[in-house]
Amino acid sequence: MVQGSPKFVLNEGRQKLNGNVGYAVIEANINELLRSPIAGAANWC
Repeated sequence: MVQGSPKFVLNEGRQKLNGNVGYAVIEANINELLRSPIAGAANWC
């Protein structure tokens, strides 16, 4: 049951990017996940 295509699932399923998402949006999300030094801490994505 795919709800959108393409679908990018990040952060253990907490972030779901659907459809035609620009590379800058994907990059910003990944950079924010990598920047978070504390496991389980809130992030801006």
